[in-house]
Amino acid sequence: DILADTEKSIFNLVQNRGGGDYVPIKQVVINALDKIEKASKQKGSVTGIATGFVDLDYQMAGLQPSDLILIAARPSMGKTAFVLNLAQHMAFKKDVPVAIFSLEMSKEQIVSRMISSEASLTSDAMKTGTIPPEKWKDIGRASDVLSRLNIYIDDTPGITVAAMKAKLRRMKNLGLVVIDYLQLMSSTKNYNGNRVVEISDITRNLKIMATVSYTHLRAH
Repeated sequence: DILADTEKSIFNLVQNRGGGDYVPIKQVVINALDKIEKASKQKGSVTGIATGFVDLDYQMAGLQPSDLILIAARPSMGKTAFVLNLAQHMAFKKDVPVAIFSLEMSKEQIVSRMISSEASLTSDAMKTGTIPPEKWKDIGRASDVLSRLNIYIDDTPGITVAAMKAKLRRMKNLGLVVIDYLQLMSSTKNYNGNRVVEISDITRNLKIMATVSYTHLRAH
């Protein structure tokens, strides 16, 4: 708790020093027009980072800076598989550094799922070892591809937003952060068992983290 509070205090000092001042609307208008001009040149195409899912990119124009995106669905509907596909595509096709925080599965389990996806194998086959002999070549190829990607995996259980920020600050040009999953995160505050309020606070801090990280990258 002391470490987390100290980290938060230092972060607040840096944040207050680096930004937060009011800006004349003239400058904001110039920035906005610059974005509009870039978007018009691309004529409706992806202005953010492409996800690899064409329909999703059409709706969102890619993943935009400072976005906090929550993916919700019933259990075993493929949420983890979906975000891992996003991470692999962005790291491979776009060469974007990606950080994955896995609070449910170990690093090895995450990588195993990524290998199975890349090699077109079911996760059950990877778990049970029932792999056809001809598929080992695909597994070797998938492992080689994944080992070259700019992806970093952390499987600290119950990680807090403050601890996450501390780790992310050491990464340069970070393009995407994946958290699997939100409900397993912890807070340094005491909410007397009110998990709804705690999750709301964690979500709010994650949005602040995304916004501040984008502002910091843009300033540099």
